[in-house]
Amino acid sequence: MTGVQTCALPISYVGQHSNIMCAVKLAVTLKESRITDIVILHKYYTYPFAMPAYGTIPKRIIEQQSLDVDAVTMATVSSNSIKQAVFDALEKARAKEK
Repeated sequence: MTGVQTCALPISYVGQHSNIMCAVKLAVTLKESRITDIVILHKYYTYPFAMPAYGTIPKRIIEQQSLDVDAVTMATVSSNSIKQAVFDALEKARAKEK
């Protein structure tokens, strides 16, 4: 993750995204330009089979250090909302750096 916080201490940024099927608010922790943790603060989804995305997608993002991760089967909308919320948090980190 280039262009994002290079501080040695972990710093968290809150991101969120919502649509008519789901909503998510999360905290992304960065340390030395790497995503070290993603904590779901609030989630709402209309279909129960979307629930696994809230555990799986953050783990994939941390492991791959990328938002370009595969969606969870049958939870595409929730998967994409989580990625958008992480993107929102990273944009806040970039803005703070300027």
